[in-house]
Amino acid sequence: MCYNKLNYRKFKTNKEMKIMREILSRFLHKNHVQEKNIKYIIREDGLTKIYLADDRIIETYHTIKSLKDVMTEGEFLNVGKGLLLSVAYIEDIDHGVYIMSDGREFHGRKRNFSEHAQNKALIKAKHSKGSVPSMASDYAILDKMPIPFAILEVMELTERNFPEFYFRYCNEEFLKYHNCTMEEILNKSHLEFFGMAMTHLLAAFADIAFNGGNRLIHNYREDNRRDSTMHCFQLRENFCAVAVVSWQYK
Repeated sequence: MCYNKLNYRKFKTNKEMKIMREILSRFLHKNHVQEKNIKYIIREDGLTKIYLADDRIIETYHTIKSLKDVMTEGEFLNVGKGLLLSVAYIEDIDHGVYIMSDGREFHGRKRNFSEHAQNKALIKAKHSKGSVPSMASDYAILDKMPIPFAILEVMELTERNFPEFYFRYCNEEFLKYHNCTMEEILNKSHLEFFGMAMTHLLAAFADIAFNGGNRLIHNYREDNRRDSTMHCFQLRENFCAVAVVSWQYK
């Protein structure tokens, strides 16, 4: 949670606008906010709240309009008063209701169906280009694959001094492998699910997700005395796929 308050006025000159952009850029950098990880920005209780993919919420006095001005054009939609949604995290638009990838729903402007139809066409085009990760549907064919398989999204969170990964897809064998339900693991971070047990693998997962390539990774867990080999590869930028190819208990 972070608060920043400025004496706002209308910035008229290019110099003033440049200064404002620099202030906002420093604010986002200080709070480790990357544009690609912003799900939506909402004005609530007199504050602007930035909701992130890692479940953090950054609170500030900066206006939604000022934040939108420093974002990449076309990547965020202002669909209602005090509401800015990331195109990358909109799953669908149904009769003016914007359905986000985390399940949250927002009502767009009333009686503005042409705008919603235009936005829906934009979202559909983004999906067709594969820019929106919809893991459950995209990889459903792997649900019954007879080896444990998961897709991890890796994010850099420098305040913890190490990257963090989130489970974005798990097949049925992966759930059996970890003896858990989908609700217990999907969209959870490694810290939420494993605690500190898997932090020694973070560097390898991050290297693959950010830089590409593939490798075999061997891991031994003392808590369950399981020795395993994982084939890991970059599925797309910032995503590491993990297939457990062998394991045994010692």
